[in-house]
Amino acid sequence: MNTKNNFPLNLNISFESSARAIIDITNWNANVLFELGLLYGLGKNVLLIKHDDGDAPVDLKGIEYVNYDMNNFDEAKKIIKSYMEG
Repeated sequence: MNTKNNFPLNLNISFESSARAIIDITNWNANVLFELGLLYGLGKNVLLIKHDDGDAPVDLKGIEYVNYDMNNFDEAKKIIKSYMEG
């Protein structure tokens, strides 16, 4: 099977080998939501982040996420580092 041009299959292969993922849900993006759904479907550990000035998609407003400010990213970096270290 030629997987070169099969984007969803390539994502699935990449995601299956990943232990964790960080997804930025700032503003609505269908591709990001697709990837998030795929990660959740695979049972992966996902950390959601969102820029302070942006809006989370309506469907995700009830899910916990980390806010970040590009002018002061230090706190978010600590949380992300801790998350990645497991």
